[in-house]
Amino acid sequence: MLDYVIAVAMALAGFWLLVKGADWLVDGATALARLFRVSELLIGLTIVSLGTSLPELVVSVFAGLRQAGDLVLGNVIGSNIMNTLLVLGVAGLVARGGLPFARNTVLREIPLSLLAGLVLAVLANDALLAAAPWNGPEAACAANLVSRGDGLILLAFFVMFTAYVAVMARSERAAGQDLEDEAAGHLAGSTSKALLMLAGGALGLAGGGHLAVEGGVRLAVLFGVSHKLIGLLLLAAGTSLPELVTSVVAARKGRPGIAVGNVLGSNIANIFLVLGLCSVFTPLSYDPVLNWDLGLVIGSSLLLFVFMFLSEDRRRLTLTASKFRVEKPEAVAFLAIYLCYCVYVFIRA
Repeated sequence: MLDYVIAVAMALAGFWLLVKGADWLVDGATALARLFRVSELLIGLTIVSLGTSLPELVVSVFAGLRQAGDLVLGNVIGSNIMNTLLVLGVAGLVARGGLPFARNTVLREIPLSLLAGLVLAVLANDALLAAAPWNGPEAACAANLVSRGDGLILLAFFVMFTAYVAVMARSERAAGQDLEDEAAGHLAGSTSKALLMLAGGALGLAGGGHLAVEGGVRLAVLFGVSHKLIGLLLLAAGTSLPELVTSVVAARKGRPGIAVGNVLGSNIANIFLVLGLCSVFTPLSYDPVLNWDLGLVIGSSLLLFVFMFLSEDRRRLTLTASKFRVEKPEAVAFLAIYLCYCVYVFIRA
């Protein structure tokens, strides 16, 4: 009984540190970023999304070092599913008048998020591709693996994404686009306090990631539950809480750019940066069962793209839509799909 209590306490303490650490880091980083006068969407895609993706990065690195590849892949894939379906679903429900998307976001960032899932699907399924009829019989012996080479490819995509963001920032500053200072609060006038919050957030994420992985692994062993289930639901939920809280608060405050940029930026960073770094450190074996979950990552991004082109009455698709947004019917659909997915994962386990 004591082992169960210790494992649960470690997991809960880890999640708390992850959430608080991400909160401190995002507050400090956002205050510093606003001094550069760039758009809320850009802040969401970069500072906020990287800050809220750090829990996934820390948890995945610790899990990879423990040779728990299922936890790494389950955590990242589960987090991306949760970001699109749960986080955007809840944000779309609480946002007044729906959650609006900028035109450039629909035509660029959503396709980038979709591309990340497709790239991972190709790189992870080495064995399936090797078994194709045009390959020799010896190639069919290859194992599904996210190798160090695959990790370098993922990191290269992240570098290209970073370059794209840098070009976007330069064009915004050249256009003289300003931001309101009110949301930066007192942190904008206190660089030292912002830096302290950045440092405290990083320490909280490191400690929380270690505790969450230790508690998750112990629970998996004690309950006889697979690492994939722990990663897809438990760790994914814990490490996605910063995205959920940040996006919901931003939506309620009328800051849709931060809410949307946070989700899409996190989805892109989770695959290209988090999995890229983890697989460079330690090659990750990939269970083909995860293709169902990865398919939902790709499908949910595609569904989000399709939702952007619904007509004003939300009954048909149109290429002349003047407003791209997620309204309550789409938000409810996202939440219903996520609930069905959770039930499916439990039954599969």
